[in-house]
Amino acid sequence: MAFNKDILDRIDNLHIKRYELAYYAGVDRVTLWSWLKTPLTADREQQINDAIQKVIENREDIVI
Repeated sequence: MAFNKDILDRIDNLHIKRYELAYYAGVDRVTLWSWLKTPLTADREQQINDAIQKVIENREDIVI
């Protein structure tokens, strides 16, 4: 069973590096990876989605 497939697909489709996402989420990349391997709480899911948005806003190579 794959947890958080929608988030992982979004990260991969946008070519976001895990360390980059972890930076904007304010957590260590190991912590982020462990979060993504288990069901997310609503707070963690929001934190990750906010971080994805911050990456998009701060990178010029991502076009939506």
